[in-house]
Amino acid sequence: MVNITQKVPTILLLSCLSSCSTNDFGTSAGSNQLTGTNWQLKAFEIVGDSTTPVQSGDTIYLYFETSNEVGGEALGLCQNYYSGFYLFTAPNGLSVDSLGTTEQGCLPGSRYFEFFHALDSVSSFDISEGMLYLYYAERARRLVLSVR
Repeated sequence: MVNITQKVPTILLLSCLSSCSTNDFGTSAGSNQLTGTNWQLKAFEIVGDSTTPVQSGDTIYLYFETSNEVGGEALGLCQNYYSGFYLFTAPNGLSVDSLGTTEQGCLPGSRYFEFFHALDSVSSFDISEGMLYLYYAERARRLVLSVR
């Protein structure tokens, strides 16, 4: 006989996955450009202040699937993969959730884990002239990505 408490986490996870993949806001402006495109991290930016480019060799990729899955990989100074889910929360609003990553060590200079934690707190995005800007920290900071 199976204990019902062993099945509850699985049921809750499946329930969340089915509800997390829907969206009351439909598609946001730029969402067609966001999904199906491979992006590469170029810089971290404090909005209106300073931009810190990613070190050469610290290659971090990001992609958004139409199925509301987000993921990517880090190559070079770090060899990790990550994935999770995203939702459009309002026009140009974006929420990333349930992120997981492999945890291989990174060489000095890699900003992979800084990127990973920033991605987990993204609240909105803009796309302009082939660049993707992912805002976090109450829009005071952003990740700057280009088409791969």
